[in-house]
Amino acid sequence: MSSMREQSSSFDVARIVRELSELIGTRARKAYQPHYEQVVLRLKPKGKPSTDLVIVRGRRVYTSNRDRPMPSNPSQFAMVLRKHLNNSRFIAVRQYGFDRVIELTFEHGSGRLKLVIELFRDGNVLLLDDEGVIIQPLTHAKYASRTL
Repeated sequence: MSSMREQSSSFDVARIVRELSELIGTRARKAYQPHYEQVVLRLKPKGKPSTDLVIVRGRRVYTSNRDRPMPSNPSQFAMVLRKHLNNSRFIAVRQYGFDRVIELTFEHGSGRLKLVIELFRDGNVLLLDDEGVIIQPLTHAKYASRTL
């Protein structure tokens, strides 16, 4: 009997990054938060149906073409993603070293934004500006040295 791992390994993350690189050039359409630990970013390739990028905080990232019900009232995080990423172009994806962290880069009229996905226990999803300053985290946390 096999059990599905709850978290992605560094090797899984490298494979996910390779798969996501096939979506470079797509446009971000809408963001949803169907669950407090899940974010869905709808990407639209030119001349093809939309693909959902599903992010489960601290666990995994995958693409899906399945039509799923979405909340009619977007969360604050989904609203911030919509405001900043709507119609932006997905231009790059990378893994930090061999860590379980994925960085997605989006380009829009006034610059670039990064969506950083941490795939480890208590990981977060963070929207960063061009300078690397956090615009909005999915979850807020207090640490001894700072508050997210």
